[in-house]
Amino acid sequence: MKKIFKHTLPALIACLMMLAACSDWTEPESITLRYPSIQEQNPALYTQYLKSLNDFKSSEHAIVIVSMNNLSTAPANQSQHLTALPDSIDYICLNNIFDVNEMHITEMDEVRKKGTKVLGLINFDAIESAWQAILEKEAEDASNTETSEKENELESGNETPDEDPAIVNARRFIEYCKEETARQLDAINALGTDGIVINFTGFDLNSLLQDEEKTAAETARQGAFFNLLTEWKAAHAGKEIVFKGSPQNVIGKDIGRKQVYHCQRPQCQKSLRNVLSRTDGIRQRRTDRPLYYRSNHSISQQHG
Repeated sequence: MKKIFKHTLPALIACLMMLAACSDWTEPESITLRYPSIQEQNPALYTQYLKSLNDFKSSEHAIVIVSMNNLSTAPANQSQHLTALPDSIDYICLNNIFDVNEMHITEMDEVRKKGTKVLGLINFDAIESAWQAILEKEAEDASNTETSEKENELESGNETPDEDPAIVNARRFIEYCKEETARQLDAINALGTDGIVINFTGFDLNSLLQDEEKTAAETARQGAFFNLLTEWKAAHAGKEIVFKGSPQNVIGKDIGRKQVYHCQRPQCQKSLRNVLSRTDGIRQRRTDRPLYYRSNHSISQQHG
């Protein structure tokens, strides 16, 4: 027995030492994987590339506009970075202008070096949708209370008992629209974008033919939005303006007459081809909105 123990003891000790050594060999260790960019590898060549890129974008060419639902949080993957978008893009529109993360603010300057301009969305359609939600909430609250609609109108101090609720709400919308439009423009100014994208759909104005009262009401309604944009345009002469939506539904405003670009609904200008558009950095979706450009050139495919 002693003889067996004498021969096995060294083997056991050796095994223990090997196990201890193996634990040292397999200890996890973080490493940094970083590949140098072309700018770092060949600065002179990259400088030449930027010059050629900017010269191209200054020439007459098919314009590419990207719309991004930018998140308020820092990008979680490469596709959510402004700098990851193709260099050929002319405009990046940030749909979220109220809470832009610091990473995107920094990247705005980076993409500008490539001749790409960053725009912010001024959205009448969103204002209109938010107002409808307010009216629906008020109607729901009113149905749950014993206070009559007429009593509510009297309490507001701005209406008389005989006023039509539709007229009252139309006047309220005008004030709400002015406040929200001003809030959006203030966010644009604070963000320091290169311009704005105006999103306006409206409705077919043929329904107002020979109805002066309805035409006057719609003119006042649109004026709450477009009058502030006209003032902003006059104060920011060097800024870019892109109109997205249905300009034929705008009453008597020249906000788009001196602009270069109009993004229109396909049902209005079916002969126009499509322009590249991106809706977010995660999902890919095709859109059907074409682009009006001064040379009538366009990109034939869109993706998201």
